[in-house]
Amino acid sequence: MGDSFDFIIVGAGPAGTVLATRLAKSPAAPSVLLLEAGGANNDPSLDQRLISNRMTTASTKPDLNWGYKTVPQSHLANRVIDYSRGKGLGGSTLINFGFWTVPPSADYDRWAKVVGDDAFSWKQMQQRLRKLERYHSKVEGPVERYCYPSPQDHGSDGELDVEVPKVIEPEVLSFFAEIEKAGSPINRDLNSGDPIGIGLMVSSSHRGLRTTAQAAFLEHTPSNLVVRADSAVDRIVLQDKTAVGVEVDGKIFRASKEVILCAGALDTPKLLMLSGIGDKDELKKHDIPVVQDLPGVGQNLQDHTWVPWAYQRKAPPSQSYDAWHNDEAAAAARRQIEEDGTGPFAVNGQGYVLGFLKDETTLKSDEFKALPAAVQRHLEEPTVPTFETAFALMSPMPGMDPTKSYLMTAVLLQNNQSVGSVRLASSNAKDAPICDPALLSHPFDRTCFINAVKAAVSIPGNPTLSDDIDFPLNAPSFASDEEIWSFLQQNAGATWHMSCTVKMGQEDDESACVDTHFRLRGIENLRVADMSVTPFLPGAHPTLTAYLIGETAAEKMIAEYGLNTQSKA
Repeated sequence: MGDSFDFIIVGAGPAGTVLATRLAKSPAAPSVLLLEAGGANNDPSLDQRLISNRMTTASTKPDLNWGYKTVPQSHLANRVIDYSRGKGLGGSTLINFGFWTVPPSADYDRWAKVVGDDAFSWKQMQQRLRKLERYHSKVEGPVERYCYPSPQDHGSDGELDVEVPKVIEPEVLSFFAEIEKAGSPINRDLNSGDPIGIGLMVSSSHRGLRTTAQAAFLEHTPSNLVVRADSAVDRIVLQDKTAVGVEVDGKIFRASKEVILCAGALDTPKLLMLSGIGDKDELKKHDIPVVQDLPGVGQNLQDHTWVPWAYQRKAPPSQSYDAWHNDEAAAAARRQIEEDGTGPFAVNGQGYVLGFLKDETTLKSDEFKALPAAVQRHLEEPTVPTFETAFALMSPMPGMDPTKSYLMTAVLLQNNQSVGSVRLASSNAKDAPICDPALLSHPFDRTCFINAVKAAVSIPGNPTLSDDIDFPLNAPSFASDEEIWSFLQQNAGATWHMSCTVKMGQEDDESACVDTHFRLRGIENLRVADMSVTPFLPGAHPTLTAYLIGETAAEKMIAEYGLNTQSKA
């Protein structure tokens, strides 16, 4: 194949790996080059794959994290917020929290309506989800009462291992028992398309090891798929508004068919702008020749906002505590996970209790009534939450008493209305982009977040109301909206769910950049297929949606090029 391929895909995260694999394995067997700016990620150590080890290993390794930061956020006390992105084959599946959450069915139906294509409807997206998933959903014992995925809603033969915890901490079962007893809604399958209620987190992992895009799709590749790590693309090579290849450190790789960008919602718009595609005024600031004036590139950046806080408990540390703080116990836990995939290291976050809930106070607020009518109707859909909350046991962090046990609570805002941007720092491809998500800049988000915090701590039976709580650590007083807002300003952050910066839309949408076949406006043979194309921020953790974008793009391209026949692409 040399330096010429049928298709070149830039970015080996969830979307890029699915797309590259599906194209390469189609009957026509086109030649595909998958380029990744980060490393090969071939560290064989157990630490890197342990799903329970996210905070202490993967997220703190600079070789796995681009380490992006936001500009000072004016509504968060001018703090600079961490904007981590995964670096290497697998993308952000290398360092994320491993939450496997399906957006509300109404989100996908809204997506289909906004862009005018039923391919993005819940019915069709769920079919693709079943194709991708290998759902290890057999649940036995006391966990079954609170988590029992419906087989008809999930796949069992796909590449992506997804697992319900087989064993969770006894305290987590006690949390559920109290919540149920108090009458709070229990949802035994948060991933059915209707997430409303409280349930057990499902993880993109199996036998304690995180499911990365690399492990799922790149461990056994066909000979017509070439994967190159440490290959940062500097620009797209364009001729007469047609993409013909990419440049990597001065070397040109040519695509006879197409170039597809899957570099994520921050780096895809950056690469487009470096190549002369974007808002003409922004490009001129950096003396970049304008090839295609496309004002929407880098605009419309959206992200969920979250805030965590913690309590010290009266109870002794959980049963898995020793595995994290005692060398002998840690060695035993490692042996156990290597032997049968169970034990303290096999549970993500010691078992998260998740709630996707709708706060009626927010839906009656003046800020809600000021939203566009279509947005109001969507937020009133029965499957659409206004916030997500989580309760989990946690190990002592630096500065905490190591002999005590702790409870972490978090609230994640859903359906954020704040909109920011991604811009170039310079014309140098090695410079990080300027990221401004404008967190909590919209008045609806501020009202919704304050109400969500109040609603989360008022959930009947939730563990923060228990007699087991000794005292709060960094928790707000909840005495007034003003005090909660002050707490949010000092403690809230981004969830690293960046989306919408090269958004999909219909022809009459001037802010849209791609059509429903992921084709970039004004440029031939160039597509974008990653979280940057979502027309709005889906109400869930984004990994699953990123995989689905890759699957949908592959489906459309295979049909368009007739790759389901064995004649050469």
